[in-house]
Amino acid sequence: MVSSTATQTLEAPLAGTTSGLLDLPNGAAHIEVSSDPGTETLYQARVREPAPVIETDNGRVSLRYRRFSRMTKGNPDQVRLNPGVPWEITSGPLSHAALDLSALRLVSVTTGSVSRLSLDLPEAEGTRIVTVRGNAGGLTVRRPADTAIRVRIKGGSTRVELDSDVFASIGGPTTWNSQGHERAESVYELHVEGSVSTLRVTTR
Repeated sequence: MVSSTATQTLEAPLAGTTSGLLDLPNGAAHIEVSSDPGTETLYQARVREPAPVIETDNGRVSLRYRRFSRMTKGNPDQVRLNPGVPWEITSGPLSHAALDLSALRLVSVTTGSVSRLSLDLPEAEGTRIVTVRGNAGGLTVRRPADTAIRVRIKGGSTRVELDSDVFASIGGPTTWNSQGHERAESVYELHVEGSVSTLRVTTR
């Protein structure tokens, strides 16, 4: 007998919304967030049982998992956002997560500690800030080739790959600027407020 996991599909109307906020206040594991250019809704989520509590209010979409620990076998929860409005992303701890924001108009990203998080960024519009409020166990950040970035790590690090630069076993704070950062009008600021085990920042 082949077992299966029940899923739900949830969505909310766009209804004149001009900006969006995706909030995962308790964090999440085994989740994918991306955009859907063909959607006419604010978001669409396909989630496994037990499903998170999802609330929407004036562009704010809140997915509140009852507990952080989630199984990591089978298909991940999937959240598709409408790319026609600018988005902020806020979250508690993230693990086994993929945030493909490359087709969104992104305002900012703020998460708790991360483990095995893949983050794809769009072109920056002015200065855009990505903040990890904790440790980064395994974080990969990709950005467009013509987009500059500054990386600031508050704690020590075990291995950090920043474009073609590789650093190992740094005992204290680290600041690194990508090539052309000083002249760039649009730039990302990546702030890690804890220590780093593995961080890879690259272009696509």
